[in-house]
Amino acid sequence: MNSFFIGFLFSFISLLVILVILRLTVPYASKLFGNKPIPYKSFVESTEWLNFIIYRVLTHFQTDEAIEQINSIVNANIPPHNFRLISLGNAPVIKHVLTLEMKDIDNINIIIPLEWINGPSLDFVLGENLARIEFDLFKFFGQIFISWPENSPTKFEFRFIGDFIVDFDISFQFKEYFRFSLMKIPLIGQIIKGIIELIVVRQVFEITLPDINLDPDSPIQPKRSKKND
Repeated sequence: MNSFFIGFLFSFISLLVILVILRLTVPYASKLFGNKPIPYKSFVESTEWLNFIIYRVLTHFQTDEAIEQINSIVNANIPPHNFRLISLGNAPVIKHVLTLEMKDIDNINIIIPLEWINGPSLDFVLGENLARIEFDLFKFFGQIFISWPENSPTKFEFRFIGDFIVDFDISFQFKEYFRFSLMKIPLIGQIIKGIIELIVVRQVFEITLPDINLDPDSPIQPKRSKKND
């Protein structure tokens, strides 16, 4: 009995020490092992037009009809699970865009410093209401590096670079029995947050847009040069 108690106490203390060490180190992992700074020269450009476009786009997609359409498109590809976008939140603020000096004429690279307060809110239901995961973005300050490999019109990549500040909440609900916030669990919450930040800064996200080819019968056709007439 004494040996069992001693073993349990030793295991508990060891686990507690490990959690404390992780709590103190993991939140800084994204800064230590994240992406290196971009060593290119940059040129600052105004973004009043970009902020206006983002505001108008988000205003359009904030309507109940638009959000319902987004949810329908996503849910059509993930049955039996269910995705629900609740709100896109406030429009992010972009103070300027950094256009990087191109080393290769076929590569376009820009850096966008982004501020987003009270961003998207969504939830994801696993199976037939087995469990629900809720996500809310409260604050994000950081830089996004966007590149178009070989000046592709349909494919671009983006990743997060440099230091960034992010505050969010992830809640978990199991059926109707209990609900709790992962971020508010002592020690473990900050460890989970640090791991998520590290995963995000280490990832390169690729987005491929539809390739729009003009129909030969389309009334929109390129203008012919007079020299070829």
